[in-house]
Amino acid sequence: MTTCPTLLRAGQLFAFVASLTLFGAAARAAAVLVVRPSASDPFVDEIFHRVGGELRLHAYSVRQEEAAAEDISLGDAQELLSRTGADACVSFISRGEVSVVRVWVAASGAAPRLFESVSLHRTPDVPTVLAARAVDLLTAALDEVRPRAAPVTPVITPAADLVATGQAPAPPSPWLLGIGSVALAGGSRFHAAVGPEIAVVRTLSPRLAAGLRLAGPLWGARHAGADASADLVQGRGLLHLSATLGAWRALSARLRAGLGAQYIHVAGRVAEGVASIGPTTDQGWTVAGTAGIDVAVAVSSRIAVGLGADAGILWPRPQIEVGRATVRFDQFRPSLTLDVRFNL
Repeated sequence: MTTCPTLLRAGQLFAFVASLTLFGAAARAAAVLVVRPSASDPFVDEIFHRVGGELRLHAYSVRQEEAAAEDISLGDAQELLSRTGADACVSFISRGEVSVVRVWVAASGAAPRLFESVSLHRTPDVPTVLAARAVDLLTAALDEVRPRAAPVTPVITPAADLVATGQAPAPPSPWLLGIGSVALAGGSRFHAAVGPEIAVVRTLSPRLAAGLRLAGPLWGARHAGADASADLVQGRGLLHLSATLGAWRALSARLRAGLGAQYIHVAGRVAEGVASIGPTTDQGWTVAGTAGIDVAVAVSSRIAVGLGADAGILWPRPQIEVGRATVRFDQFRPSLTLDVRFNL
């Protein structure tokens, strides 16, 4: 039987190409362990499924395992990689609006190397972007640890709030510190008051946060009558709870409500020539409640600028003797806060 030389050469070429393809596929088939988060969070679950799907799409051998703790440490990752024989493992962290995908890559004779991809906000495109970024980090890390014949270069969707690093920064903290000022409207009875405010907030869940807001001393509130005037120095402390309305990239909006106490110090002055009354000084506490909306704009992964507007109520309504007149506070007192917030 005779064989056409052209067909023979074509067959040899096909076999050569097929062997290269199979070799490249085998080289890409690194085993990756994807660790499902222990806490139930639909948003992080979506990232989990997207990462697994993206890895399979790029010919990685994917295995899943339930996480024993909320955060996978270096020791946990080393134990998982050693026990399963995987080339890498992927884990997830969620702190409020911040989501982190961690890629641990096994290194021969050394501790696993850590790469991270961080999203600062929860927008609909984040799971897809984090999944693409995780595959990119994993591919680059595996190429560096053990070069492969056919490296994969996935396309990364741009995202303004995405940060990638090859080191191990501290996990996002649930604590937030706000430093700024507050303007408390006076209404028809007193002028407005202005002063510093500090807030300490802790994230309870992706949607809820609680904290303490302290404002004071607040200066500028003053009432003048025919025969006397009164200057007020005020301060207040509120325990507050906030709920997220929505987040759009760097912008987030929350509803908030607070309950606490307000301090009032009165310094009276008598008009010149009035001898029948004397100046009065008084001070006291009253219950304070507020409700309003808060808007924040993230300027980096750890710093944001916030603006809040609240309507406040005092109970019982304070009343102050100014000369021969009795002046009562307005029932509702709006306030405006502006602050800079630091993720601790």
